Amino acid sequence: MDTPQRVLVSESARQLREEREAASLIARDGQGGASEGEASLPDFIPCCYHPEGIFEDLPALAPEQIRSPVVEEQTWENVEETRSTPSRVKAFLRECGGVGVTFLIPTRSQRPWSPPLGFQCIYESYFQSETKLWFPIPRLITSYARRRDAAMSLFLNGAFRILVALMVTAAEIDISMSVQTLEELTYVKSMGDGLLSIQMRPNYNVIVDRPSRTANWQRFYFFVKSDVDHPDSASYPEEFIANARAVVSCVQVSWKDITVKRIRGAIDRISKSKFSFRDYIFFLARVCSLEAFIRI
Repeated sequence: MDTPQRVLVSESARQLREEREAASLIARDGQGGASEGEASLPDFIPCCYHPEGIFEDLPALAPEQIRSPVVEEQTWENVEETRSTPSRVKAFLRECGGVGVTFLIPTRSQRPWSPPLGFQCIYESYFQSETKLWFPIPRLITSYARRRDAAMSLFLNGAFRILVALMVTAAEIDISMSVQTLEELTYVKSMGDGLLSIQMRPNYNVIVDRPSRTANWQRFYFFVKSDVDHPDSASYPEEFIANARAVVSCVQVSWKDITVKRIRGAIDRISKSKFSFRDYIFFLARVCSLEAFIRI
């Protein structure tokens, strides 16, 4: 489909989405006379963000891809339905440069732990000013999550602040930040309710002045299609300790100095990190058992 055709399809899809969104908001406010069942009818139609600002509705997901929102041991009473809407997410992706992202808005009954198969949940707050993550999501993060058999949405915002600061700092001194180097520098701490925090190890604590909390971070979330082309390294290269020490040999890094401009200057070097063929084969062997990656 060429660009003019995509524009026509996108415009038609936009009008349909806006009508559905308006109807949904009326139903949620109790003004439309719709029953609870009608208000919560599932709409599993992904939308893809193409270059030139074009959004395209894709075919609806197959029933076998849909997960039940009822998951054993996932009963977080404080987790409400998402406040993200199609128009908000589109504006969000334009602002964040999320070209290539395929997203899906959760239904009223869905929660972060029930994405359809092939999708994962992300919070808008991960990519906003207090955390500064970017699209495409760096493969260090996706690989680290897979190594931990954890979904991205299990990690608190503070975890990604540390990862962003470390990736930028390493790139600026031409160090490839591998999963092993990251594990040498940090450790994972359980925060209860299945949530995880990443902390700097005491001897390596060079990232300072990080915000301790992110207000209302759980309110806005949506599902994105998961890519499975970022292998998780099985081996520990001999230089991973040397790389970790090289990163922390820098002066202390203040989170306030990790600006958007500085991040943009490092992204190309961050994205050039490569995995060996052996690591990729190991990843392919594991990918069939990555059910936990999209579980939350």
